[in-house]
Amino acid sequence: MPATLAVEAEAARLEEQRLAALEARIDADLACARHAVLIPELRKLVLDYPLRERLWGQLVLALYRSGRQADALSAYREIHQLLEAELGVEPGAALRRLHQRILSADAALDAPARSAPGARATPAPVPRQLSADVAGFTGRGEHLRRLGQLLGGDGQGPAALVIAAIVGTAGVGKTALAVHWAHQVAGRFADGQLYVDLRGVARRPPLPPAEALAQLLRALGVPAAQVPPELEEAAGTYRSLLAGRRVLVVLDNAASPDQVRPLLPGSPTCLVVVTSRNQLRGLVAKDDARLLTLDVLGRDEAAALVGRVIGDARVRAEPAATAELARLCAHLPLALRIAGANLADHPGQPIADYTAELAEGDRLAKLVVGGDEQTAVRSSLDLSYQRLAPPERRLFRLLGLVPGPDVSAAAAAALAGTTPERAELVLDRLALAHLLARRAPGRFAVHDLLRLYAIDRALREESEQEREVATRRLRARPRVSAAPWSRRAGGRMGTTGWSACNGAGVVCTGYSPPDAVSWSTSRTSETACPAAPRAARRKCWTATNAHAASTSRPTVHRGCSGSSPRPASTTP
Repeated sequence: MPATLAVEAEAARLEEQRLAALEARIDADLACARHAVLIPELRKLVLDYPLRERLWGQLVLALYRSGRQADALSAYREIHQLLEAELGVEPGAALRRLHQRILSADAALDAPARSAPGARATPAPVPRQLSADVAGFTGRGEHLRRLGQLLGGDGQGPAALVIAAIVGTAGVGKTALAVHWAHQVAGRFADGQLYVDLRGVARRPPLPPAEALAQLLRALGVPAAQVPPELEEAAGTYRSLLAGRRVLVVLDNAASPDQVRPLLPGSPTCLVVVTSRNQLRGLVAKDDARLLTLDVLGRDEAAALVGRVIGDARVRAEPAATAELARLCAHLPLALRIAGANLADHPGQPIADYTAELAEGDRLAKLVVGGDEQTAVRSSLDLSYQRLAPPERRLFRLLGLVPGPDVSAAAAAALAGTTPERAELVLDRLALAHLLARRAPGRFAVHDLLRLYAIDRALREESEQEREVATRRLRARPRVSAAPWSRRAGGRMGTTGWSACNGAGVVCTGYSPPDAVSWSTSRTSETACPAAPRAARRKCWTATNAHAASTSRPTVHRGCSGSSPRPASTTP
């Protein structure tokens, strides 16, 4: 028994020495201005040793020096109440003096500006986390100009944190633009550049904000063992470390505003660039983010991008084939780079020959880089599609049955067998995910590759009977007279009236004149749609519009069984 008591006494003595050494080390860290990094460690220590006043005093001081005066005073009240409840005493003289000095904003409590003479302070790490700049970055001059405006040119920094939200559909080049611009302005952010992939649309689940903060804190020099496990605590430490520092933060592939908000610095000296396939309206509305929406490339930009990959000489030698290649790729940067990579692998192949191959068969299956199946248009679109809710998936794939690149809410409602109001809500969610785009009030558009992807999904997931029922509902929409609209549009009706065909043989009657005009003038409608039911393909007839009537040349769609338009005086 005496031996046991001796062991216990020695253990207590050693534990006291360990705690004294720990407190001395924390004092040294405070002297080296490492107060923000200490907060999570001290939070845990006061839980483990709740009556140890020196630890509480160090926590109060660290919070105060981190610009968190309210939290410092709250911590003091917590230990005051604890001592009173447990022991019936007030805090000791040292802790009470610290409390009074905080209340009086004693300047001597501020963090030391420099280390003591002779001391060798460890400098804070300067993160340089940007990935390599995109080789051959092309175009986006207007977006680069708008991003540059966020920095200001008057020599004065912004009064609040600046957030740029770059949004757009899959493969449109959001990350490429963000990283390219970040490299251009990296010199303006001397304290570092942070980057984190939030996995908003990825094969793995989205990165939780707490895990993203852990990555960012480790990059800023916080040891892994000292990263706070609680989200709010970690976010507070992160903001403290970035306070007053010029740091550029790139948050790539965000899923939602709620995922982004804990990762926003509090200091206007920082700048944040967020990329997402979603529109991030909440970040714009609540956090004053500046929205930059990326569309597909223009014709000249697309040709320039192909030239960057395969050489300008080949592009100059075949300008018409290059333009057709860009059209088949929907002017989408990812598709253009994949097509360019395939052409670069065959330097002797004419662009026209490759374009002809691409136009035949499954275009999406051909837009892939050999040996890297993840670098494929279909793989990229799969990720967006898999994130949709079931009603959104269903309407998206049914839109593959529509003859043309855009659709009204009423036509979409007929396809899905729902009301126009509900259809517009689903269409709006698809637009938020950048799988559709609003081109005019009440009308939604989709580029060629997305339409081909919708057709592919319809073939895989909708039976022929289900596709037939959907197109039958579409044909059964109420008839609308086209003549008044035609006069407003400045055209002439001619003899063929307003009906439409998607080139696949889907008999689409009952459309409003804007639907008929849009679909009959679409180049997409020249492509046969394999998702159309056989019965509909046998009964295909064409649509004409004001332009076709005025030139006396009816529009005939390739892939249709008929060779002339069906006469009608009004829309069926």
